[in-house]
Amino acid sequence: MGSLLNEHPYLSNKPISLGSTNLLQTPLTRTGHGPGLFLIVPHDYQGPISGDLNKTLDPDPLRKWAEEGFAVAEVRLSARAKTAVEDLQQAVKALLEMPQCNKKEKVGVRVYSFPDPTSRRLWEYLIGAEAIAALVTYTDQPISYRADGDNMQREEENDVLHDEGLHPVLDYVFAPVLSAEV
Repeated sequence: MGSLLNEHPYLSNKPISLGSTNLLQTPLTRTGHGPGLFLIVPHDYQGPISGDLNKTLDPDPLRKWAEEGFAVAEVRLSARAKTAVEDLQQAVKALLEMPQCNKKEKVGVRVYSFPDPTSRRLWEYLIGAEAIAALVTYTDQPISYRADGDNMQREEENDVLHDEGLHPVLDYVFAPVLSAEV
């Protein structure tokens, strides 16, 4: 009997680079295919290094979600990124064209952080993208936007984005506040 890697070559899949900030990862499961998931992480994100392994068993987000069976596209954004929306568009297109992504019409999005100067453009793109079925954010500040036609307005009091005509599937965007003090 051959080794596990010979029998299941998908276990050794490495992320595919789509330029300086975008990565694709095929699902790291027995089937080798799954629904699409789009990740937005800070440009300076560093996954667990060998010294941190005693603190967490979780891999970095790209690998974590690929191990859960998703075809994953990751974009790392910085506050200085002038091409943030273009980077997002490139990653979504590549994800939907990936043969291992078996649901071509809709993807999920997990936002681990937004760089402030480009946030409005990013939200407008994400809210308007018909390929997005669900959006979950993790931030250190409450974020709330209300879509009113073509206008996006930040709401300081609410933590929910809602508009009846916002998106055919996605009507609410939750941005929970996560604090290290909890």
